[in-house]
Amino acid sequence: QAALQPLHQSFVAITIEESMSGYPEKDKERYRMSSIAASSGQWGTSWMRRIMGKPLWMLLGMVALVLLVACVNIANLMIGRAVPRRSELAVRNAIGAPRAHLVKQLFMESSLLAILGGLAGLIAASWTTHLFVRFIPMSETPTLTTGISGTVLGFSLLATLMAVLIFGLVPAF
Repeated sequence: QAALQPLHQSFVAITIEESMSGYPEKDKERYRMSSIAASSGQWGTSWMRRIMGKPLWMLLGMVALVLLVACVNIANLMIGRAVPRRSELAVRNAIGAPRAHLVKQLFMESSLLAILGGLAGLIAASWTTHLFVRFIPMSETPTLTTGISGTVLGFSLLATLMAVLIFGLVPAF
């Protein structure tokens, strides 16, 4: 902001000199007193944010519910698959396999499943983002860019880790 202020003042002086010769002196003085305020554009203030904000929050809520339902279904499938495997795990335990190794095996299976699900989710997010952008009239938003941000990657990693810890360890025990 400090670097932009001198540029703004020189622009104001040139504008008053060249374009505001017929304006009253009070308007020129008000324009001379103007300043520039720089603010973060991180969150944006576009019309798209105002119009699409609520529908996108609703979409986020629906996606979170679908994710929760999918995790619960897969956890139930893992528990259902673990019940018939009890005899196999009991035989391994009787042969001498430590319980920690058995839990580790079940945990690795659920980890692989969760990681593949997380990757599939990221791929689906990338495809659907490009699909949603096609519905926006480009004449109104010529500089719209899309992509998966670090925040989205971090959330996906955290959701995958939580799914592994919660829904992977329950069937293991």
